[in-house]
Amino acid sequence: MKHKLFIILRDYLIKFFFDQEQNDLVNNSYILFYNICYGNVLTDENIQLFVYKFLIDEICLFYEKIEKYVDETKLIEANDRLLKIYQKIQMFRFDLQENSILEILFITIAKCIVSNFFIKKTGNLPKMMSQLNPIDNLLFDSCIEFMYW
Repeated sequence: MKHKLFIILRDYLIKFFFDQEQNDLVNNSYILFYNICYGNVLTDENIQLFVYKFLIDEICLFYEKIEKYVDETKLIEANDRLLKIYQKIQMFRFDLQENSILEILFITIAKCIVSNFFIKKTGNLPKMMSQLNPIDNLLFDSCIEFMYW
């Protein structure tokens, strides 16, 4: 994970975070990062790659304007994977829970959860978790689980 290629790829993802023309490439890159993080031991290199201010800033911007991206399935799925990476970091590295960059992400997601948009979405949920669409899955599964950890 400390190889320069991963850093270049992460920086590329930050640059094109909201670019719909690059959506497939961005999403596939996040799948790669997700699989690496869940398939390997969580190392300091993994953490340094993701606990990165500019990446967190883009993620926070997404959650601040989440209502705008409701129909952007690939962007939602990419953020879902990212949030699971941060959840794993929190689960295994308690020493990072007071990291100011992660705290900003936590506060931003907390604001999303108490937003009118989130509250409105609760009225339209299916009865079974398996029937959640990507935005509902992100909000009512991944965000809640992230907040728990």
